[in-house]
Amino acid sequence: MFVVACGNGGVGARNPMKTAATTALVALLGATVACGRVVTTATDDGGVDDVAPVDGPIALESATAGDAGAVDVPMEMSPVCPDRCPEGRPICVRGSCIGVAHVAVGGWYTCALLTDTTVWCWGGNDQGQLGDGTTTARSTPAPVAGLRGAAGIATGYLSACAWMLDGTAQCWGTDLGVSRVSNGPRHLTPTVIDGLHDVVQISARAMSACALIGDGTVRCWGDNGVGQLGLDASVELQPTPARVPTLHDIAQVSVGDFHSCARDARGQATCWGMNFNGQLGDGTDHSSRTPVEVVGLADAAEIYAGVFFSCARRRGGAVQCWGMNTNGQLGDGSRMDRNLPTDVSGLRDATQLSTGLRSCALLADTTVRCWGYQEVGPAEVEGLTGVVEVSTSIRHACARLRDNSLRCWGPNSQGQLGDGTADGHDAPVAVVW
Repeated sequence: MFVVACGNGGVGARNPMKTAATTALVALLGATVACGRVVTTATDDGGVDDVAPVDGPIALESATAGDAGAVDVPMEMSPVCPDRCPEGRPICVRGSCIGVAHVAVGGWYTCALLTDTTVWCWGGNDQGQLGDGTTTARSTPAPVAGLRGAAGIATGYLSACAWMLDGTAQCWGTDLGVSRVSNGPRHLTPTVIDGLHDVVQISARAMSACALIGDGTVRCWGDNGVGQLGLDASVELQPTPARVPTLHDIAQVSVGDFHSCARDARGQATCWGMNFNGQLGDGTDHSSRTPVEVVGLADAAEIYAGVFFSCARRRGGAVQCWGMNTNGQLGDGSRMDRNLPTDVSGLRDATQLSTGLRSCALLADTTVRCWGYQEVGPAEVEGLTGVVEVSTSIRHACARLRDNSLRCWGPNSQGQLGDGTADGHDAPVAVVW
């Protein structure tokens, strides 16, 4: 058996190697040695037969007993993180201390953009939404294959996208442009979306996606069955990004379930698509294939299209929602649908918002309030403070803390919390890297 001493053991045949440095002997066979200076064949009495110095780790599977003295192809040492990574870069990934720059919660999975511009995902993966080349669910983060240089990320139910520093876009998971069903064609690794350049933001949800372009226009692709792409009735499935004709000077776009919303640079909010529950916010229940103004909402700082409802954060910190309210999605203490914006109870100092089947708001005091799944009004997430970003979708949620680490909570059947288990947690747990 080959052993590696993580220190300077004695050199020479039959040396008992009893120095303190050799107490950390690592017995490895068929694995790559992570540390060491000498490789030997060990005898039954703890001595050694042969010793050969090496400059770095070697692959033991290429050697057999008695060959230690013949090893002459050293490899470079793998980088190793310090005992404690510094503030702002608390995660040790592949030997480097890095941090989380952005988190995006998908249907039953989660993705994070790291400060090194790579993207890591975890959770459900039946449609390749983790982008790792497999359909295997993961309960801890894994890198999206070959993706580096990402500027931002967007997660839908079964697909995810990244807009890149060079202005292009790549997506993986369900191919939104060729199918209106969730089990259609898929991409297990990122693929470039043709026709998109100068992308500054992307939003994706069920079977549709939209990209905001640097010139303030919006381009959408995927399912347009009820006008959620803002295209006319002749287009049911749009395979490539197409411009939404009437949108100009847009600052943000959000895709929901069968409807979409946007806000322009002045703060005027507009929505389009299905309106059976009043989710367009125009005071009617009439669907529209062209954007309509949300009544009374001309100072939106953020807007999000959720599951048959919509929410916006106003510049002063108040939050308003409209649309379906059977599960308290509007946060107004009732279960009555609304076709006009209504105040979320008690929220006056929100600094960031996220919406899916439920909603969460980050407050100025760095705590988080959520509502809409089991709560008809905002409820504080206990034990969570120092938050700088929150993201939610179907039922689970994640928060990025000021030290750029992550905490997640909620159901976990697919490993979407990233803590290495499939156990759900009502209280936030740390993502394990």
